[in-house]
Amino acid sequence: QRLISLWKWRNSVLTIFLLVSLPANASVFDVAHQQDHLVCGVRPDQPAFSLREGKSTYTGFETDLCRAMAIALFGEPERVVFRPLDYVREFFDDTEIDLVIHGLTHTLERERKFAIRFSSVYFYDGQTFMVPIASGIGSVAQLLGKSICLREGGEAEHNLKKYAPDGFRMVFAKDDAQAQTDFLAGRCDAYTADESLMISMIYQRNPASEKYQVLPERISKEPLAGITRRGDDELAYLLNAVIAALIEAEERGITASAVTQSGESDEKVKRFSRWAGVLAPKLPADWAVRVIRTLGNYGEMYERHFAKARSYGIERGLNRPWNAGGILYALPMR
Repeated sequence: QRLISLWKWRNSVLTIFLLVSLPANASVFDVAHQQDHLVCGVRPDQPAFSLREGKSTYTGFETDLCRAMAIALFGEPERVVFRPLDYVREFFDDTEIDLVIHGLTHTLERERKFAIRFSSVYFYDGQTFMVPIASGIGSVAQLLGKSICLREGGEAEHNLKKYAPDGFRMVFAKDDAQAQTDFLAGRCDAYTADESLMISMIYQRNPASEKYQVLPERISKEPLAGITRRGDDELAYLLNAVIAALIEAEERGITASAVTQSGESDEKVKRFSRWAGVLAPKLPADWAVRVIRTLGNYGEMYERHFAKARSYGIERGLNRPWNAGGILYALPMR
């Protein structure tokens, strides 16, 4: 029998732009306890962020965010079904998908144009460059006039032209995989893509870190956020609450090991639990503690999935907490 998703309570999708919300007398939280899973749309082919291994096993930072949602709703990380999406627009056609964590940049135009609601930012991304260390190139300015491998027709091309019109010799490829192959084969001086794609490349292709490095500069703003359907206010709020709890836990020093060792008797853990309880009062009081005990806080998740990128020069940067040199923080409670 086909698994029942939260969206069974919805009417059918009429168009890509017109979506309807749950009936006024039924909310996600009202029906969630009658369901056995959450359906999360993810990328199937981005190592470190979201990668399908085998038929149904998924690993990565974004898939852990989906698991965090399942823990918050059901108390168990396994109660999430991953739906592989090549393009986010598939979300509009499949009413069984509850939310999407797909490396999508939050833009004002997308929010205005489409019937979606963006979550809080879970990763501050931006376009960067990988170069051979032997080239001696240490800044974007030194790349002017040189050849750059990239995917044709994407945002990377647009950003390069915006940053320095006619400043680079672009070597186009049909996709990022081919652009990476061309770069590693020495057909261009640098490869450019978003930092998240660069991290995935590092984990997938494993280029020698003593031969390649990623420049510290970013030439674009790409704040990655999850999406829910417009009108799903409570599900959207829960996604924001989960992201906030992961970030707040790191700021407060609430780690997976600390929660496991001290339990909920520790005063610091108690305060965090009370804070999270106010954040999502319809959930069990210990929902956020369960998330941290199982997955760790934001910093632990970051380290688990992205640590290898550091040897190539990719630091946490903007994704550090606001009081540690970054801009990552949960919104104030009051």
